Amino acid sequence: MRVELTVSGFLDNISFNDDEIDSVHLPILRKISNLVRVGKERVVVLFAGPPGSGKSTTAALWEFLSLHDTSLEDVQHLSIDGFHFPNTYLNTHSLKKDGKLIGLHEIKGAPETYNVEALIQTVHQLRNSNLLWPEYDRKLHDPGENQISVTAPIVVVEGNWVLFRQEPWNNLAKLADFTIIIEADEPVLKHRLIERKLRGGFSEEFVQEHYRKADQPNINLVMNDSCKADVVLELEKKNILTMKSFRKKHFSDTP
Repeated sequence: MRVELTVSGFLDNISFNDDEIDSVHLPILRKISNLVRVGKERVVVLFAGPPGSGKSTTAALWEFLSLHDTSLEDVQHLSIDGFHFPNTYLNTHSLKKDGKLIGLHEIKGAPETYNVEALIQTVHQLRNSNLLWPEYDRKLHDPGENQISVTAPIVVVEGNWVLFRQEPWNNLAKLADFTIIIEADEPVLKHRLIERKLRGGFSEEFVQEHYRKADQPNINLVMNDSCKADVVLELEKKNILTMKSFRKKHFSDTP
């Protein structure tokens, strides 16, 4: 299947494996659609995974599939990137790590660079109300408030840290109806991240240094310090997602 999706603010034509659609994506969408039908006013799904694992693309696919299959409830995917602290904050704040003072702008994307309290409050409000969600501007590289109108019965909140075990991030999992995480071997993620940045016009030197300082530490944190999820997906070397494990009780009633 080849579909046109908007991922991280950019329109792209993306090909998906048909078997993956049938064995991974549709069963998940049927399950969360069933949660709506048993009386939930709105189903909140948290979707985590390390950098480069394809969370944004997968969530955009779920939204597409839900809108083109009448047997599914509508899905809306929301990135946590809009909850980054603005650059004016990142450029003037730092943290101490391994005895060194590091500017937050140098590690943008790490847990400390998000306004997690605002994120938790907004996810809590998702349960019973339509609201406006912030969006990250990929041209300005800064968040913008109140950009996306949230109206769908199912919202998929995706980001590296939505299942992070450390406080205060661990309060997010308590607000979810359903949780999903992607796992992958680091070499697979490294290849995808470096290729993506090289295609974006960055130099080889910059890309390698960014991976060492930012991407690799974030990969390790997500893979080693995330809460258990209802569904664990695995990204294989051929860029295909498979269902690695799931809590049986969640799929026992799925058609």
